[in-house]
Amino acid sequence: AGACDRDCTLSEWTRWSSCSKACDGGFQVRKRDIGVEAKGQGSCPSPDSEVRLQYRRCNSAVCKPKTGDTLKCKSKLDIVLILDGSGSIGEAGWAKVKSLGGKLVQAIEMGADGAQVAVLLYSGPKSWPTYRKCTGAVTGPVDLATDCNLNWVSHFASTADTLASAIGGLTWPKASTLTSAALATAEAELRTGRSDASSLVIAITDGKTMDPRRTTQAAKSLQTKARLMWVPVSRSVDLEDIKLWASKPVADNVVLVQNFDKLDTVANVNRIIADACPEVE
Repeated sequence: AGACDRDCTLSEWTRWSSCSKACDGGFQVRKRDIGVEAKGQGSCPSPDSEVRLQYRRCNSAVCKPKTGDTLKCKSKLDIVLILDGSGSIGEAGWAKVKSLGGKLVQAIEMGADGAQVAVLLYSGPKSWPTYRKCTGAVTGPVDLATDCNLNWVSHFASTADTLASAIGGLTWPKASTLTSAALATAEAELRTGRSDASSLVIAITDGKTMDPRRTTQAAKSLQTKARLMWVPVSRSVDLEDIKLWASKPVADNVVLVQNFDKLDTVANVNRIIADACPEVE
């Protein structure tokens, strides 16, 4: 390197963060920012390299519900729950997605000091011309509900019973899988969230998507605004993609379920709530 080239200088490590989970083993994180920028041809480690980002395990005790069998989420969160209604999940799978959605909203304590939840049901366009409209490849008016099969079951709300019954009454869209548009729509909804609440998006899907590249772009964009958590249901799902789409650390943000039969069990509801909410009881 010449005289005008200089590598960046990193600042000191931050303090370790609070634990991401109350129980079942979460993570603490610490980071190093850039103290002095690189100059000329000088280099700088990326923000997610080991010299700038470290994790350590914490709170490894097993989660035990305070009352009943199900954990209760006690965190102040703005949660967007994304439900996959595409044809590929099958009729029995669709019933289980609805069941899990209802059980999750019932397990989240809602209110001014608790969570508020929005629910988005997504599938995708039924034809190639409509797909081009939904992805912005052609200009012109696009109706997210009728063209792209993206339907808000509810915008941010804080009444669990109403939300659970709305999810229970949903009709299966049974079309394609435009995951990228679902993520972008969820990102737009977060703009109406509360400034003093953490933002969380939970996507329940069989992991198949029409547009892996666009989904990666939409996931990366969403990760800058919110924590993005995935509940992929499948033995065959490409977990490499899902891991890319999930916030870091992946162990906290991917809850793999092997098949739809077991999707809505108490054990899986508790796994999701324990990962999603820093405070549970």
